[in-house]
Amino acid sequence: MQDISEFRGRIEPAIQGILNRWRVWAGNDEIRALHLGFDSFNSEIAVSLLTDREPYLEERKLSPFGVRWPVADWRLNGLNASYQYRFPDAEDVLDWMRQQADSLDAEGLTALNEHLKGILFEIATGAVIRSGLSRFRRVASPFKVRVEWFFGDDTLDADLTLNGN
Repeated sequence: MQDISEFRGRIEPAIQGILNRWRVWAGNDEIRALHLGFDSFNSEIAVSLLTDREPYLEERKLSPFGVRWPVADWRLNGLNASYQYRFPDAEDVLDWMRQQADSLDAEGLTALNEHLKGILFEIATGAVIRSGLSRFRRVASPFKVRVEWFFGDDTLDADLTLNGN
């Protein structure tokens, strides 16, 4: 992967693949929200899907849509890069993110992460992901989407209406 133009083409199918696997796990649960969190310096992308059956949120009396969404307590949460685990469907994307971040100062790193946030938001609200989400048995309307750079102050949010649900 040479530049940012390939980022979308590589990460979008990986996110779609995760959603396809989770469609089976969700069963008849209603899906309510999709969260994409990321950071280029730590080369991590986390995909989380909220359902209407979230025992960890209930036990802790947490609102799923607070200022910071408590995605670590969502049942369908995948930290897709960490010290011991890598996101196999997007390994090259994570490597590219890290290489870009290594060569930037703080201002450049912020700019990169803001740019990636915009691209991930386009992906999360775009036709491919919408189509994948509409295959779930039950989808809330509106369906909430949030993209967040883990170290930024602003999120990108959308309320989607998916066809067929």
